[in-house]
Amino acid sequence: RSAVMSAILAALLLTGLIVVEMTGILIPPSPHGMDPGAGPLAPGFVMVVLCVYLGIFAFIMVTQTQLAETLRRAENMAEKRAHQYESLSRMRRDFLHVALHDVASPMATAELLMRNLHDELCGPLEPRQKEQLQRAMQRVAGMRHLVRDLQILGELETTDLREHSIEIPLAFLLTTVMDEHADAAKAKGLTLEVEPAEHAAIVFGVPRLLQESLTNYVDNAIKYTPAGGRVAARVRPGEAPATFRVEVSDTGVGIASEDQARLFQEFTRLGRGHPAVKGVPGTGLGLSIVRRIVESHGGRVGVESELGNGSTFWLELPACTGKE
Repeated sequence: RSAVMSAILAALLLTGLIVVEMTGILIPPSPHGMDPGAGPLAPGFVMVVLCVYLGIFAFIMVTQTQLAETLRRAENMAEKRAHQYESLSRMRRDFLHVALHDVASPMATAELLMRNLHDELCGPLEPRQKEQLQRAMQRVAGMRHLVRDLQILGELETTDLREHSIEIPLAFLLTTVMDEHADAAKAKGLTLEVEPAEHAAIVFGVPRLLQESLTNYVDNAIKYTPAGGRVAARVRPGEAPATFRVEVSDTGVGIASEDQARLFQEFTRLGRGHPAVKGVPGTGLGLSIVRRIVESHGGRVGVESELGNGSTFWLELPACTGKE
């Protein structure tokens, strides 16, 4: 409509200008040094000029109208696709939630029954039977880790971080995670240490998600550190201004420098051929989940490692300012 009105207005203005010039009401200006002449404008010339300009106006009007219509169709299509995507995304989340819930329960039951068999609660087993049962238990444990990782990914998509975030003392959260892993470290003959924090490191976030990030770091450090090794954790000021850093160090197998950039990508597991890594369950999702959790809280992650000399995994989070 605006294009049509603009074209009509331009045509009326041009026609009016020609009429007032032909009737002598308005004398058209001429370039300096040129004589406009005393004769009237030829009607044929006037009609040609008028038709040319009216044709130009009509062309512009049609072009603008078509362009506006194309943009409207594209906008409607984009809005329709956005609604379809949101609907499919919601269906996928709902299906994943139900499927994971339905899988987790029988998997836990199967794992419990296999452990009872392995512990010979139902009668003695031959060495070969026990070996096969142990391999089956490792497979089920791997599936359990995968289900847990997928549940966390689903929670990241559906959780309103700002609504569920509170002030969290990082040192307390780290100590809680380390205490939960004390038995696992002791069973493997590892020394577990938490260095005292020198600062009241308070951050703003979802406690369960941040605890899951630290749990992943500590769990990996224990899994990939040979017996007799050491796992240490600390909280200190971050390298970026107004941030706090949590570091988890181990004396494990270490990571080659060329592999470190891929560590926080999905489905990445490195060093499978190393004796300390062989048989360790994992999905390759853990560190990518840590990255997504920390980045959703405005932080960043990283690793410092040397092959054969252990690793230090760290995460940095913005300090709580009290204005969140």
